Amino acid sequence: VPAYLAANFTNLRDATELPLDRKELGGALPRELGLLTKLKRLWLDHNELTGPVPGELGACLRLEELWLHANKLQGELPEALFRGGSALKHCYLFRNRLAGDVPASVGHLKQLQKLYLQDNRLRSVPPAICGCAELRALDLHANRMSRALATAEFAEGLRPLRKLRTLDVRGNRVNEEKLPAALAR
Repeated sequence: VPAYLAANFTNLRDATELPLDRKELGGALPRELGLLTKLKRLWLDHNELTGPVPGELGACLRLEELWLHANKLQGELPEALFRGGSALKHCYLFRNRLAGDVPASVGHLKQLQKLYLQDNRLRSVPPAICGCAELRALDLHANRMSRALATAEFAEGLRPLRKLRTLDVRGNRVNEEKLPAALAR
């Protein structure tokens, strides 16, 4: 993100939308994004952003839509990212280089309807995902979750998600026969 833009985030404190998708932006996501506490929609997808996703985004308590897909973001998702995000409904983090485990704080996202994490290097989704009662779509395909998906705990963790209609786990090197029967519901 250009330095001039990051330096002016304090002037954008009342912004509710920040449409910066497809702008050929590069560099790291500035932690100052967390200062935009009135933000409802953040579009930074389809750029050349690198580095970690800043946990300071968790301070954007009104954020409903987070579009960070199709970048080169890397590292683990910070626990703080989802701690305050009770308003988050749509979270698009796919097609990056994110690694590690999805943090347990994802369970704080009571309004979350869509979580797209495909095409990363993620290893697991925590049982706390069952706290996302409004979840309708969970896309985990093309990650590194082979062992995590083949457990009864994973399937049982999804059972409370009554509104879940789309679950994509393809491309995680797990045979369908090894998936728990509870996933077929």
